[in-house]
Amino acid sequence: MAISKKLKSAYFCSQCGAEHPKWQGQCKECNAWNSLLEEKVTTKKGTSTKITDSIKKRIPEIEMSRSFGYKSGIDEFDRVLGGHLLPGMTILLGGEPGIGKSTLILQAAEAYSKLGLQVLYVTGEESLSQLKLRSNRLEVIGENVTAINTTSLEEIYQLRVSAHCLIRRDGKIIQYVSFNDRAWHAGVSTYNSKSKCNDFSIGIELEGADDIPYTDEQYQQLSQLTLSLISVYPLIEGNITGHCDIAPGRKTDPGGAFDWHKYQKMIQINKAV
Repeated sequence: MAISKKLKSAYFCSQCGAEHPKWQGQCKECNAWNSLLEEKVTTKKGTSTKITDSIKKRIPEIEMSRSFGYKSGIDEFDRVLGGHLLPGMTILLGGEPGIGKSTLILQAAEAYSKLGLQVLYVTGEESLSQLKLRSNRLEVIGENVTAINTTSLEEIYQLRVSAHCLIRRDGKIIQYVSFNDRAWHAGVSTYNSKSKCNDFSIGIELEGADDIPYTDEQYQQLSQLTLSLISVYPLIEGNITGHCDIAPGRKTDPGGAFDWHKYQKMIQINKAV
């Protein structure tokens, strides 16, 4: 017996994958804004299945996408990764016990953290005390490396993030925490003589490094996001500062590569539109 399937539209969150019957501004599951994408689905007895529009191209027709990556400075490690660690990349590192996998990963974690990345080091095999002994031996400071000893995916999934949203190199905005909620922050921060300013601030991170120029797409999205936030939280205007200013000596972002004049100019341009 042939079973007919109906084709309809559904909306899936690009951040958490939650399905919505119609478009709405905010995902009901992860609270991300403007993250719903329309996809065609087939329905059968109350269930839905995504229909993907697979694109077929001959290799000469494929255009190279502009990617931004991170170099660890460990030559052989970078070479195996194709030159850079790229956003969204998953790597399986294998080898005999005692060959140095954990040592290599800890050194790489330290290197990426020095580029301004927040690194989460999850270990299910060794204790944090053992990890500390190794870090001392390797002279790994780990200022931006957070370590946890667990084998629970649920526990890892529930870990807190230190910014409300991230602006990728291509301008895509990824929201982690609702702007009405407090994002988790580590360490001491002070702004205008007020301590614990993280309790009343909104954190926006830019994908990049302190010494690499940010993209025009990031400035454009940052300026538009800033104006949107000011319309809801007027006190933000005139109180925008860098992480390096509220936590001097501990944080360096956005770094010398960030063009504050360009950022302010784009705010004025977008405000006039």
